[in-house]
Formats: sequence, structure tokens, C-alpha cells
Amino acid sequence: MALYATTFTTNPSQVTRRVLTTSPCPDFVCGTRVQSGYVLTKTYQATGNWGDPGSGLLVIRISDGRTWLMAPTSSHERWSSAYVAAGRLWMGRNDGVPPQTIQSVDLSALGAPIQD
Repeated sequence: MALYATTFTTNPSQVTRRVLTTSPCPDFVCGTRVQSGYVLTKTYQATGNWGDPGSGLLVIRISDGRTWLMAPTSSHERWSSAYVAAGRLWMGRNDGVPPQTIQSVDLSALGAPIQD
């Protein structure tokens, strides 16, 4: 699986695609969302283990392809959903024990990207 970006055009000959990421997860039910200039996609199915360093949520800025990984903080934590609104990343968190919580972080505070 790969995620691509391209500028909008009505002329098929003008489509030029750019790879945003490859193999975010091997299944079509990854929960990918495109919103406010970002792609948000879960990566847990790629590793099969919540505690693996590569699992979590990928945050990809479409304009330049910069990518951040929101890794789980515990072996049972899961990001159930994610949204971008008002300059912030909002993530629903479920660690297997109710209630589910929502975490929010300012997009400017995501730190250094894992991919430029």
C-alpha cells in the first residue's frame, strides 16, 4: 500500500503524483483520514503489536510530505480516531479500559519529523 498526493486537475495528462508514504499498513481498514492538509493513518496493523516502536498514528503534512509518528505510550494503547482542527491534532485514545480519552497537541509542537 502507498499513499500518493497530486494537485487537482481535470486533465489526466497533467496528473503528477508524489509518494507521501509507503506501506503505512497492509490492510484497507487502517482508518486513513485526509483533513485540513494532513493525512492521518493508523500503523498498528503493520506490526501487529501495540508496543512496537513503529505502531501508532502517522501524521503526514501533504504540502511537503513531512511525517510524524504518534507512538503509543503503553503496550495496550490504541489511537481509535484522529482529527485536525483549529491548528491542533486531536486523537481519541483507548487503552483497553474505559473511558476512552481525547488527547490534543498543537501541530506546531509535533517536534522533528521522522521523514522529510
